[in-house]
Amino acid sequence: NKQLVTAQVQCLGLVENIRVRRAGFCYRETYATFLHRYKILSRTSWPAVHNCSSLLTAEDVGVLPSLQPVSAQREAEANGQQRPLTPLEVYHMHLAAKNNKPTDGHEVPQPIIRFKEDIESLGCFSLGRNKVFIKHPAALFSLERLRQDKLPQIAKIIEDAWVRRLLRARLAKYAVVFADLNTRYYAIRDNLQDRLMRRHGAADKATVAGLYSHWDQLASKVLQPASRLRSHLAAGEVYNAASFLTSYAKRNAAVRHLNKVKKAVQVFSSRWKGRQTRRNMSPDLARKCYKAMLGIRTELFGKKKRRRDTLDRVYLGDYLNVKKHTPLLALLKASKESHVLFAGETHKINEKFVAQTRLLLIGEMNVHNIKADKMDKPKERRVVPIAQLSKISMSSLHDNYLFLHVNNDVGLMYEVDQKTEVELCKRDLPVTISDTIEFEAKKGMRLAFRFVKNQNTTVTTMEKLDKKNGQVNVGTKY
Repeated sequence: NKQLVTAQVQCLGLVENIRVRRAGFCYRETYATFLHRYKILSRTSWPAVHNCSSLLTAEDVGVLPSLQPVSAQREAEANGQQRPLTPLEVYHMHLAAKNNKPTDGHEVPQPIIRFKEDIESLGCFSLGRNKVFIKHPAALFSLERLRQDKLPQIAKIIEDAWVRRLLRARLAKYAVVFADLNTRYYAIRDNLQDRLMRRHGAADKATVAGLYSHWDQLASKVLQPASRLRSHLAAGEVYNAASFLTSYAKRNAAVRHLNKVKKAVQVFSSRWKGRQTRRNMSPDLARKCYKAMLGIRTELFGKKKRRRDTLDRVYLGDYLNVKKHTPLLALLKASKESHVLFAGETHKINEKFVAQTRLLLIGEMNVHNIKADKMDKPKERRVVPIAQLSKISMSSLHDNYLFLHVNNDVGLMYEVDQKTEVELCKRDLPVTISDTIEFEAKKGMRLAFRFVKNQNTTVTTMEKLDKKNGQVNVGTKY
């Protein structure tokens, strides 16, 4: 069937093969495939690919002598050149030219035939719309031979790139280990300097042992026993020990002298503060303070534990600086108070055992319980005339709780840091010291508090036992 055979020949591409053969070309290929296979032959197309024309017309690409037909060599001989080269000589010349090593010590010429577009020669090629065409088989074989010779160089490039990648990864790991080793080394070196300067806590054995243990975990794996860093640390330890032994006596003498200077400074400072306070004090207030001082020595002696934080306290009386707060002055003027004996921030304990932040102001006539979430908007919750106070109660322990008992009215319970100063503002009131105190927290409701020592802590806390009883745990741990 002629029609079926014709269709089959056209489908198989044989018609195109026949046309190419009739045109005198032995090889055809698309541009992309041709460049992908032969782009490594020339620097003009490797690694940046341009086009087939720039590849084939490059200076280092052409038809090799070993693949040139005998007719071409005879033609060269007829033009006045030497005898034709044997295939073995041509191959040796090709290897010498490839390796740039002449066989006889002289530079061997490489008479290759360059590729030329649409010119009748061994290197003839043509560029179509989608494909490149090569006319002579020797040109195609030369491209394959050049590619075969180029592959080891490409493999060497890939091998070098892979080695560089491995070295970079190894360098990154080395950098991490090096940074960690330096961190541990400098931690020990800084500790050596701190111990040499006798800084507090630097010579702690647990700290030093921890630093060396952390250092040895890594140094034993990456350093030799006689390495430079190990020798530096060992020399530093020897120098530190010798320095400590030689400076021990001088240090003790300097410490004794410094302690004497500190004590002298404390004495002069306390005397200077007392002198300045007495100079700025009015005569009336000075007599009251002297009277209060006598009360501290006689009235509370042997009955009340003193708090450690009051040994060097300067008693000011007005801890709020009432003169700078106009709203507080307005409240005092409304009560006709001419002078403030005490003003401070306290916590008032209500009938529900809840501590409320309040301002306690004691004047010459009244005790003011003021709520002031904002100092510019105070609210007076209660005013108790001092004449109605029956007594003041406090425990024998060094806590901050103070009870004010009012005749025929509800009493007040405060947690105030300056409770002794508050108690001495009015010395004519009786003072009751007991570890069990009752007071009227609400009309018809009395609360009882028991004060207990707690030798396991230094903090004083209050807890509710039931509706009418509470307990204050006073920390006595030193």
